[in-house]
Order: sequence, then structure tokens, then C-alpha cells
Amino acid sequence: MVAPAHKLRGLNPRRNLPLQFRGREFEAAFLRSFQNAYLVSLKKRGVVCRDFALEGYGIADLIWLSWQHQDGATALKLRQTPSRIHRKRLTAFELKLSDWRKGLMQAYRYGYFANRTILVVPPELVIAIQKNFESFQDMNVGLWSFDPKMGKIVKHFTPKFHKPRNEQAHNKAIEHLRSLL
Repeated sequence: MVAPAHKLRGLNPRRNLPLQFRGREFEAAFLRSFQNAYLVSLKKRGVVCRDFALEGYGIADLIWLSWQHQDGATALKLRQTPSRIHRKRLTAFELKLSDWRKGLMQAYRYGYFANRTILVVPPELVIAIQKNFESFQDMNVGLWSFDPKMGKIVKHFTPKFHKPRNEQAHNKAIEHLRSLL
């Protein structure tokens, strides 16, 4: 007996799973709350994208692309004249409610195309992570906690911006973001 074909709901792989496997409501709410709190805290211009997929590197929950330009470049200028935009910095976030080890591995993988990667977890999960804190430093992956009730982000470790491990993947990620503008 052949199972009935599943109708695709879009390009996002999470939306294409059968309903009984989609239980991501809490994670989605956590992501939305974090995104709002993070964007409010920023004082730079940039572009944000959720569920950013780059073939071969996974799907980052949230991407933030910031840049510097003398004349105050906007997202439109990023799309039109990317070579005149200086110091493009890509930050990739992975948010996990429970499986922080899996999140650490995913965030590390994003370092191939991002200038900085950060794992965001609920505050109660940080206690379990503390004895493995050196792993975050060794892998150059940031660790932040976020309390959605308070809207508070605590930065336990934030790595410095660095060159991505794969410059071609970095350029591909920026081109992909430009195509979304």
C-alpha cells in the first residue's frame, strides 16, 4: 500500500512536515520574541531573515546582516551596489529550547558562511551548559540566553567577528540575502 502524497506548503522544510511532526509552536514563539528583542537592542542598519537556508550548511533560525558605508547605505543600496558597501558582517543564530548540543553543532556549521554564530537558549538551560562552557569558546560559538517573559537577552559569551571558514559560502549567503530584498 502506498502512502498518499503530501502536499507541499512552501519552500520552508519545517512547513512541509506532516502536522503531527510539526510541534514547533513553542520554538516559533521563542524565535519571534527573541527577534523582536534583538532588533530593538540594535543601533545599526541591517537586514534580518528567519529560517535562512544555505545549501550544505543547514537552516539558521535567524540571520542578521549589518554593514558600514560612509553615506548611510540602505537595504536598497545593498541590493543595487553591493561592491560599494563596506564591512559586511553576517551573524547567524540558532535557537534551542532543549537540545543545546545539537544547537552547538548547528551554530558551528554556520561559521562556514557567517562572521559570528550564536546559540540562544532559555535561561534555565544555561545551568546545564555551564560545565561545557569551554566548548563554546573553543568552537568560537556564542552563548546567549533569552527570557521571553521578560524580553531580556543575557550575553554569556559573544565571539568577536571573524572571517568565515569558507569565503565562497559567505559570498553565496550575502548574494542569497540580496536576492531576498
